[in-house]
Amino acid sequence: MAKKSKPKKKKKASRTASEEKEKQKQPATKKQSSTSKNAAAKSESQLMPPRTAATTDAPASSSVVGIGASAGGLEALHSFFKAMPLDTGMAFIVVTHLAPDQFSLLPELLQTSTKLSVQQVVEAMPVCPNHIYVIPPNKFLTIANRVLHLLPTSKKRGSRLPIDAFFRDLAKDVGSQSIGVILSGTGSDGSQGLKEIKQASGLTMAQDEASAAFDGMPTAAVETGIVDFVLRPELMAAQLVEHLHQASHTRTVQLDANEAIAQSLRNIYAILRD
Repeated sequence: MAKKSKPKKKKKASRTASEEKEKQKQPATKKQSSTSKNAAAKSESQLMPPRTAATTDAPASSSVVGIGASAGGLEALHSFFKAMPLDTGMAFIVVTHLAPDQFSLLPELLQTSTKLSVQQVVEAMPVCPNHIYVIPPNKFLTIANRVLHLLPTSKKRGSRLPIDAFFRDLAKDVGSQSIGVILSGTGSDGSQGLKEIKQASGLTMAQDEASAAFDGMPTAAVETGIVDFVLRPELMAAQLVEHLHQASHTRTVQLDANEAIAQSLRNIYAILRD
């Protein structure tokens, strides 16, 4: 007699299939939830203003001061650096007219007027705050990425106007952080370079003609109409420090304004999301 086969437990199988369907639904739900979160995050990011412009600005203390001087400039340089505080954060690059075969004692002479480090420029010298750099004889001075470079004077067009040329490079390299100062000297070297610094939103200064041993360069600079301050060298230090303080305050106000805008947008997004 044949044995009767046991009936299959359809209900149990049915439950299993139902459970499988539920399991299949769950990942889809999670995926949908994740997509919603991503969409919300994207929406919020679109409302937020970019922060890079506010947070990547270099501090005002990283200003680089280019100083042009020629005949009678040594006395003016002494007066300038004697009055300069030691911790302004500024770097100073001195460009003068030197005979090609003349050995320069200018670094040693300037060192008697200040405790700031005074160095003659060598190739690929980084610019550091609170340091003074002096151009060597028979070289053309340029700056790129806050590093000083030397070229033979014959390799650069306009090498007879080394102050103009350096000021142009300085303006291109550090922009609004550039400061151009013209001291005693003959001719007009530096006046055109000051225009480049001014166009880059930098600061421009010239020595008071009455205090200059030779007023050719200061007068040519002033006649451009773009010089911000005309002062005796010993008074320039205080004005430079004041300029740094004002620039720092302006940058702080801008950062506060950017943060206020960002917070307002976050509040608007929170209201829209709710």
